[in-house]
Amino acid sequence: MQIQSRVNIQDTTKEFRKFIIDTSIENKQREQALIDLETYEIFLNKLTIKKNKIANEVKQDDDISNLDQLMEVDEKIE
Repeated sequence: MQIQSRVNIQDTTKEFRKFIIDTSIENKQREQALIDLETYEIFLNKLTIKKNKIANEVKQDDDISNLDQLMEVDEKIE
């Protein structure tokens, strides 16, 4: 009986160590996934800022084009 108890304790200890290792690996994978998500979020934010900047430049260019068109029409009217 004592030998069987010892074997059970050893098996339980091995299983617990394996569980700890598996949990540690999963935690490292989660940490890496969080880092990847944060990196992606930063990249996405930079792209969004760049897109908005370009959109504003296009709006300004359109305004200038419209102003040029208005000036041409003004000249024709005069």
